[in-house]
Amino acid sequence: MPGKTKICHIQLLPLMSGVQRSMLDILCRLDKNRYDIYVICRSDGDLVRELERLGMNYILLPSLVRQINPVKDITALVKLVKIFTEYKFDIVHTHSSKTGFLGRMAARLSGVPQVFHTVHGMPFHEFSHPLVVRIYSFLERFGARFATGIIFVNHEERLNAIKKRLVREGQAVTVYNGVDPAHYKKKETVRLRKKIRAQLKLPPYTFVVGYVGRLWKQKGPETLRRIVSLCREKDIRFLIVGDGPHAKYFKDLPNVTMTGWVDHPEQYYPAFDVVVLPSLWEGLSMTLIEAMGFGKPLIASDIKGNRECVWHGENGFLCPPQDAGAYQKAILKLKSDGTLYRKMSRYCFEKIRMYFDINKNVRQIINLYETEKQL
Repeated sequence: MPGKTKICHIQLLPLMSGVQRSMLDILCRLDKNRYDIYVICRSDGDLVRELERLGMNYILLPSLVRQINPVKDITALVKLVKIFTEYKFDIVHTHSSKTGFLGRMAARLSGVPQVFHTVHGMPFHEFSHPLVVRIYSFLERFGARFATGIIFVNHEERLNAIKKRLVREGQAVTVYNGVDPAHYKKKETVRLRKKIRAQLKLPPYTFVVGYVGRLWKQKGPETLRRIVSLCREKDIRFLIVGDGPHAKYFKDLPNVTMTGWVDHPEQYYPAFDVVVLPSLWEGLSMTLIEAMGFGKPLIASDIKGNRECVWHGENGFLCPPQDAGAYQKAILKLKSDGTLYRKMSRYCFEKIRMYFDINKNVRQIINLYETEKQL
């Protein structure tokens, strides 16, 4: 009987944000009788503690850093080659841009048979400096040479990468992030809505706009603060689940309740009426997908990634990035039009079943692992 397939995923940060949670969605669905699972990340943290809880192996590599640092990057590359040579992995699967570049190169230098990379969002976007776009485009194009397959979490970004010749068409596939539809029960959501609002001292009939995520530049915190200010006199409350360098923007606002960082933000979704996400760039937002699982209409920026979660006018509204007034209008529309709200809520459930069922989507990735034929 052949031995287990040894698989290693590489992460940069030991957080439990969307990128890490989507990786765990894959690893938790691998047959432990067939796979020997390892994760490499930079340092100790919430991700490591979750791996320990799940009984998965991990390796810490402090020389992995987000910024380009020639000394640390070369050190990380050499150490990765050593690790891959020692452990003789059958599959290496990388995440994040620079970590993915180093990991793919090291895997090929070490003779790893199959090398996959997930693009959770390109390291450049509409708001990037042209020099940044050129540098990272070169890295993505060069790094693709070392990969068996490139997995994109949104279709639009895959098409753009093919058009710009960053990846080969036959090498690239789209696999959406997702949630398990079986975990979302309407009656339980109603019960939790009352319980959570009581705990947070939110009035039971106040219209609550939810935001879930790290409060930093990518997520458009300045726009979110303007949205909050525009809705101050409209019997609307904002529940912000998350923390970050821009949390200070919201601590003085009377119509905002903040939970701080939590490991399992999905517990707060039942308390929301709608979810808002004014990001400047996204790969494929777990916040939007999880909100749909609870039947919460979405109000998000009209950018790549979000356009594949929000069908404008069906399950929510897309707003021009940084246009706080457009978000305010969408919030007021859903607050005042119960028929529209219920229609959008139903569409959310339908979209989850059609596109974002994690069991179906992860099966696509496992199928890639289990084929010997390269893409």
